[in-house]
Amino acid sequence: DGQQGSIDIDACWQGGDILLTYRDDGCGMTPEQVARIFDPFYTTKRGSGGSGLGMNVVYNLVTETLGGRIDCSTSPGQGLAYQILLPGRAVD
Repeated sequence: DGQQGSIDIDACWQGGDILLTYRDDGCGMTPEQVARIFDPFYTTKRGSGGSGLGMNVVYNLVTETLGGRIDCSTSPGQGLAYQILLPGRAVD
């Protein structure tokens, strides 16, 4: 919507794993939107250039290629946060 905002990215060790946290102060999403955020071709920007593949690609890279986990938390008007937990060792 053209409004300025901020993004915060943090990385730390958690046990033997790597925890990446992304937070923004954007408009957030509804529970219905969050439930579908990793679905292929799901977008809230249809007609504005969004294909709905971005978060599906991220999900597949994190969970399948890197052997990790990704979670999303948000609510309308409260921004968005992703927590990505990656193994601290190489995945076979």
